[in-house]
Amino acid sequence: MVLTHSLFIPQHSLNLKAFTWSRDSHGLYDYESFQLIKNTLKIEKDCCIVRFNCEVKTLTEPELALVESQLSSDKVIRLANIKCENGIPSA
Repeated sequence: MVLTHSLFIPQHSLNLKAFTWSRDSHGLYDYESFQLIKNTLKIEKDCCIVRFNCEVKTLTEPELALVESQLSSDKVIRLANIKCENGIPSA
């Protein structure tokens, strides 16, 4: 008989809701837009949160470097870096 032991490590995640809108007027009152874009993100590992056009996404550092090399820097806005310490995501 062979006994195996498995180590149970609880997995934590960060659930993030992001609301964005198009920059119609490029002015102070863009937030009054009626066309909100909603994104829900589940973060379980190190990543960067970025805004691309009106969408909020998570990318790893290598993915972000690739995207930034292919697009102009004003199209991709880095919003936050998330690091996981002991399996717990934090900004």
